[in-house]
Amino acid sequence: MIRTVTPLFLALAICCGCSHNRTPVHFILPEGFDGPIRLILDEAEGAEVTPTDGKYVYNIPASGVLRVTSFKPFQPLHVQTASYDDGMTIPQDYETWTGPNGDAPSLGKDVVVFHGGGTSQRNDDPPVITFFVGSTIDYEAWQQDQKP
Repeated sequence: MIRTVTPLFLALAICCGCSHNRTPVHFILPEGFDGPIRLILDEAEGAEVTPTDGKYVYNIPASGVLRVTSFKPFQPLHVQTASYDDGMTIPQDYETWTGPNGDAPSLGKDVVVFHGGGTSQRNDDPPVITFFVGSTIDYEAWQQDQKP
């Protein structure tokens, strides 16, 4: 029994230890914004985002493009949230996923949600983290349009 329980406690200790030291990331978008969001790494002229009230806050302009000096807030595991500038919360994409036992998702594929980011880089261009705000249907269509 100890052999079974010890790995479980070790795994829980590691997970719990990691989660408490991460600063959350929050995105503020213009009211009604939908579409791609691109954070472009620009160490020389980008915006320096530092923690405010215990979280990194990224104010995204209407263009959806923000140049930043660092991607460090995104490197460790972190909690990520988003809202419009009027304070309305934007749900996360995982709220549209089907559960492991076939449980129904809490939101449908037609609800506007914040889709998590992915990092990319083309040739000598700077690295970019891309997110998407929109329904899962719109997100999937946008992904198809992005394929070369």
